[in-house]
Amino acid sequence: GTGGVTIDAAGTVDIKGIGGVTIDASTLDIDASDKITITSSKDGASAVVLTASAGGVDITANAVTGEDINITATGSSVNITSTEADAAAIVLSASAGGIDIDGGLGGDIDIKSTGKSVNITSTETDASAIVLCASTGGIKIDAGAASNFTTSVGDLTLNCQGVTIQGNSSKIDITTTGTVDINAGLLDIDASDKITMDSVGTTAITGGTGTTVTATANNLTLTGAADVDINALNG
Repeated sequence: GTGGVTIDAAGTVDIKGIGGVTIDASTLDIDASDKITITSSKDGASAVVLTASAGGVDITANAVTGEDINITATGSSVNITSTEADAAAIVLSASAGGIDIDGGLGGDIDIKSTGKSVNITSTETDASAIVLCASTGGIKIDAGAASNFTTSVGDLTLNCQGVTIQGNSSKIDITTTGTVDINAGLLDIDASDKITMDSVGTTAITGGTGTTVTATANNLTLTGAADVDINALNG
């Protein structure tokens, strides 16, 4: 008819159809003081389908801690896909807590952006606001173009058992308007070609117990625009 249909029961309401059950209505409300269960025994990729042909779908739980919304696929995958051409096509948001993404032993966690950037941003004012940690392996960062590691306040520190900087056939440039301070138990500088040290001020090489400058082949040349002084306190 053109009116409404109300089904009230103090117990259980079963609606069964061998060929199927179709309910058409402008509005469909299902209320229960206990739980609502929708179950399908069909063995197929679309055993349960929730479709809004012209609008959105909201799943909301007004609960307390521990009463979560759980989406579980046992033996299969969980796919979240959006075809909207929008900067926020898929949003994972926790307004008052954190977000954990855990991957098991079966595979990696891949974050990929096709034709766009991957931005990781933190507004926390903490020394470890962003942490990349591999507890038993390494960390590899590759780029196909020039890259920058920049800190607007404070130092940039590399702290590990060893640091290797390779420029291959290109130049390695360390530039600062302040002082370059290299502290080491042993400083070893090797070059397959010449070593050049330039200074607009005074250049000093000081050794605590002795300083040796050796040329194993050809000559050793010291050149000064004025005098070159070699002084020894004991001879």
